[in-house]
Amino acid sequence: MDSEVEVLDTLAELSDETLIHILSFLPTVDAVRTMLVKRFGTLWTFLPNLDLDDSMFDLWYNNFPDDDDEGCSSLNLAFFIFVRNVLSCHRSSKITRFRLHMGDCYYSDVEERNLSHELDSWIEFALRKNVEILEFNVGMVEPCELPYKLPFSEFVSDSLTELKLEFLEMKLQTRIQMGVLRVLTLIRVEISDAVFQEIVRGCPLLQELEIYNCTLNNLKIDASNVETLILDTSEHYDSGPVINCPHLRSFRFTGFVNCIEVQDLSSLVDVTFNLSSQYLEFKEFDQFLAALKPVLSAKVVSFSCEFVTVLFHCMLKHLPQLSINWKRVELSMWLTEKHIPGLSRLLRHSPYLEELVIDVTAWHSEFLQVELCENL
Repeated sequence: MDSEVEVLDTLAELSDETLIHILSFLPTVDAVRTMLVKRFGTLWTFLPNLDLDDSMFDLWYNNFPDDDDEGCSSLNLAFFIFVRNVLSCHRSSKITRFRLHMGDCYYSDVEERNLSHELDSWIEFALRKNVEILEFNVGMVEPCELPYKLPFSEFVSDSLTELKLEFLEMKLQTRIQMGVLRVLTLIRVEISDAVFQEIVRGCPLLQELEIYNCTLNNLKIDASNVETLILDTSEHYDSGPVINCPHLRSFRFTGFVNCIEVQDLSSLVDVTFNLSSQYLEFKEFDQFLAALKPVLSAKVVSFSCEFVTVLFHCMLKHLPQLSINWKRVELSMWLTEKHIPGLSRLLRHSPYLEELVIDVTAWHSEFLQVELCENL
C-alpha cells in the first residue's frame, strides 16, 4: 500500500505536459483508461498521438450488441463508437501522429452499415489537426469488392511528413500537394497512373517511396529526390515500371524481371532483388541483363534464389567479363553442381568483396563449405 501511495505522490508532482508525453507512448485505448486515475483526469484529450487499432477491442467485441441477424459481420461497432468519442473529445490543436488500423474487418461490412462517412470524417479530422504522420487502413478488401474511396478531389497538406495508405482507392484526386512529405507508403492501393504522377509532382521533398502491389498499369517513377525505393510488383503490372531516380541509394525490388526498365540509378549503393518469372523456363535474359547493369556498381547487394540462378547462368554464358564493385553480397541459393561454377566466377570477378553471406538449405551446408574452400 505504501508503494502505491508513493507512486501516486510521484505522479502528483509531475507536470501536465510530462504526463501527456508519457500517455502519448500508449495505445490510445489504454491512454483513455487513465481517466480512472484522478491525477490524469482528462489529460488524454490532449494526446499528440492517436493510435486507433480495432485489434485492441477483441475483448469488447463478443459482448457488444450486434444488429446483424446472421451474426457474420466482421465489424466491431464498439471500435467505431470509441473512435467517434475520442475524436469529439480531443482538445489539442495539433496531432503529431494519427494511426487508424482496421485489420480485423472487411470494408464491405463498413459499407453495409453506411459508416463510410465516419471514415471520411476521421481522415478530415487528422488533416484539420495538421497531422505530421498519418497511417490509414480502413479494412481488408475481397478480390471482387470495391475498396474505400478517398473522399476529396484535392489532397493538400502543409504538415504531413509521412503518409501510409492501405486498402483504399485513389482515382478521383485532381490536385495533390504535400510540400514537406518525405516518406510515402502505398499498400494494395487502387490508384490511377495520373494520380500517382500527381503525387510525384506534388511531393518535391519525397525521399522514401514504398509501393506494394498497387493497381498501376504504367508505373513511371521519375523522382529526382527519392533516395530509398521499395517496389513489389509480384501481383500486378502487365507493362513494366520505368525507374528514373538519379539520387536513389537503396532499392528493393520484388517482381517479374521482364517488368522493369531502369533508366538512371547512378547513385545506387544498396540493392535487393527478389526475382519472379512468368514462366517455368526462364528466357528473359535481355531484360535481366538490362536490369543488372546499374546493380553492378552498387556496394551492398542481396539476391533471391531465382535471381542467383539466372545471375550465375548469365555470368557463365552471356557475361564472361564483368566489372563488379560489390563489397557485401548476400545470396539465397539452391546449391547444386550447376551453382558452384557460377559462385566461383562471382568470387573471381569481385575484387572489392569484403563480406559474403550465403543462405542455403541445411542438407547442402557441408557441400558448400568444401566447394568454397576448393575454389578459394
